[in-house]
Amino acid sequence: MTFPGTSQGQSPDGPLRISQDDPLAIGISRRVFDEVYSRLRSAIIAGHFPPGERFVERTLTERLQVSRTPIREAIKRLEQEGLVVCYPHRGCFVRSPSYEEAREAYEMRRIAEGFAGELAAERATDAEIRAIHELLAFTRARLEAGDREEILLRNDEFHLLQARAARNSFLEQHLKTLWAYVDLLRGRWWAAADRAFATQAEHEAIAAALASRDTTLARERNVTHVDNAWHVVEAGFKREES
Repeated sequence: MTFPGTSQGQSPDGPLRISQDDPLAIGISRRVFDEVYSRLRSAIIAGHFPPGERFVERTLTERLQVSRTPIREAIKRLEQEGLVVCYPHRGCFVRSPSYEEAREAYEMRRIAEGFAGELAAERATDAEIRAIHELLAFTRARLEAGDREEILLRNDEFHLLQARAARNSFLEQHLKTLWAYVDLLRGRWWAAADRAFATQAEHEAIAAALASRDTTLARERNVTHVDNAWHVVEAGFKREES
């Protein structure tokens, strides 16, 4: 797996040479641990690290231009989220969900997102509704500017805002667990299915239902959104089997 502008840099323990062309490169003034984690997570979600790919520490230290310590910490956090699996004496790999895992995750997400939408329509503050609309205005602008990856990377943020507005911590935690599986599947087939504009429109429809305080409509639009996403994932699995 390569990115344009990759620079090998110097030894991880030596002086850093920053390559601004590499989307994984980090400036030394940033909070390195959090930034390494964020960069790796975003790369997984966007599909730059496909399911089953092994993380090679030496390669990552050269790509990110940091020592091995923040790399290891980031991988540990990603493993805790379920995005990465690690095996003794074999290494760490991007998780590769099976069809059955994906189906089960989307079945549960269908219920959970629908309930979150219903609760959020009832419980969200005006400020929370505004925050959702502001996020969607940003992703709409990026999308129309040709940046389709941004909406993919900000997708969880939309759903998190809705989940927090639902004011049910158990539901929010359950959704976060499901999103770990969903994030892997989005990067795998989302771009190929050209879901960017449809996803944006579905998010906007959900936000309108929340703003109107229509609990039934908010639930229905969330369920439809999850069903549409599942159709893309299911079609992706079928293409791989054929």
